[in-house]
Amino acid sequence: LFRSARENSGKHYSDFYRREEPQPGARNTEHSVIVYNPLAWNITTFVTVTLNDTAVSVYDEYGHPVPAQVQESAGSHSRFDLYILVTVGGLSYRRYTVNVGHSSSQRDYAVVGRLVTFKRQPANSSRRHGKRLLPVLNDCYIVKFDEDTNLLHSITDRTSNRTIKITQEFLEYHVNGDTAKGPISDNYMFTPSGSAVQAYQAVGLEIVVGKLVTEIRQYFYSNISEQNYIYATYSRIYNGPDGYDKTLFCHHIEQEYKVGPLELNREAIMRTSTDLITNMTIYTDNNGFQMQKRLYKAYTNNTIARSEEH
Repeated sequence: LFRSARENSGKHYSDFYRREEPQPGARNTEHSVIVYNPLAWNITTFVTVTLNDTAVSVYDEYGHPVPAQVQESAGSHSRFDLYILVTVGGLSYRRYTVNVGHSSSQRDYAVVGRLVTFKRQPANSSRRHGKRLLPVLNDCYIVKFDEDTNLLHSITDRTSNRTIKITQEFLEYHVNGDTAKGPISDNYMFTPSGSAVQAYQAVGLEIVVGKLVTEIRQYFYSNISEQNYIYATYSRIYNGPDGYDKTLFCHHIEQEYKVGPLELNREAIMRTSTDLITNMTIYTDNNGFQMQKRLYKAYTNNTIARSEEH
């Protein structure tokens, strides 16, 4: 069940996510999902499960329907990602049941995402940027993409109405891999032979739009006509129904990366630049548990910036 339409703007809309109703007599399949919260405080967030069907409904341990969204996995026409909105107490777990197949109520089915594909754009286009901006938003942020580059342009905090300009790019360092020429670059030592260089020549863009999850898929290619990408970025923003604590999932933008295959002796980086005044101080999470303050630390024998952990 596939239908598509192409517009002059180069966007390609697809509703091949349309749910297929189970045939009469078809057997349902149930899966149990156990969600554990290792933190000492309650959390409300999304968890992801991969399935092979879109006729899905989710229930908690009391049999109540749970908000969920299903969409085709990136790079696959037969696998689907199911996003489940869960609430779990501190240092505890909850059990959810995923019913694949017929549901007693149409309202119990997970909502289905819709895919929009944009025209691939060259990385070094002479076209003036910032004129065709595409907004993607939830209750907390407006994330804008430049349709002339398919790259991030800005993020606006909807509460403070403050906008941060953003640029993003994938780069590669050429590094030493010959022990006869000195220390090699590995997991513990970084030995570049020069500055990082741009590693792509074109960017593709797909957006999966849904009531709970909006996923932005960016694909970086070695040239404008290359079939296979070398890097990919998956950015997600989340929405939730009224009555749920939106503090955690609404106020962050999730990013996932796919890298490679790389050429020999390459170190890949995703560089995101903003106009924030940080005084060379950044904050990163400590293995996903707590945020850590990291101060800039200069090394006279190595011009690559480092950050010191406290």
